[in-house]
Amino acid sequence: MLRNPLVSFLSLLVVLSITLTVEGETFWNSNCDIMKNQLTNINNQIDQQTSYYNLRKYDRNINTFDRLRDLLDTLKAWQQKFDLSTHRMQTLLNTKQQELNIPQEYYELVTDSFEKVFQKLDERNALQQNDLSVRLKEIETLQQQKQNAIQELQALNGQRTTVKSELETMNKLISDLTTNKQKLEAKINGNPPAVRG
Repeated sequence: MLRNPLVSFLSLLVVLSITLTVEGETFWNSNCDIMKNQLTNINNQIDQQTSYYNLRKYDRNINTFDRLRDLLDTLKAWQQKFDLSTHRMQTLLNTKQQELNIPQEYYELVTDSFEKVFQKLDERNALQQNDLSVRLKEIETLQQQKQNAIQELQALNGQRTTVKSELETMNKLISDLTTNKQKLEAKINGNPPAVRG
């Protein structure tokens, strides 16, 4: 008797549904893991920026978007304060120029002096940042050397265990050979073997 085509089709649909469900769950879980890793990396970067700018620590329970938004808002507020301070300084210079009737060429010299000061500060910050990067690389190198030393020590401990086991085996073999020698000597001499203490 021929099978009902509808039954075969339904069986095929069931198998296909199970396959798609398993593949879909695998794909979904894989993407979830990728997204979790990306969020973890973002949180770590925010923590680094928070530490660098001496900001208050944020609660880990706050979601990444809120933490990033708070950090950006803080940086924007700092930028606005800096711009306001720069504007006030410029206004003060203009006012003093008018009050003292400073000629334009002298005023430009004062402005150039401020720019040189800011340039020196930028250069010093760049040098400090470069020095910090070098120190961080040295720390990473020392950490790697420490890890290598730990691995070598573990390997030596493993070799020590192996050598100890081989020595115990050799001692057992020597003991057995000594016992056999005593038995053979006893047989040759007609004496009973001595009992080892």
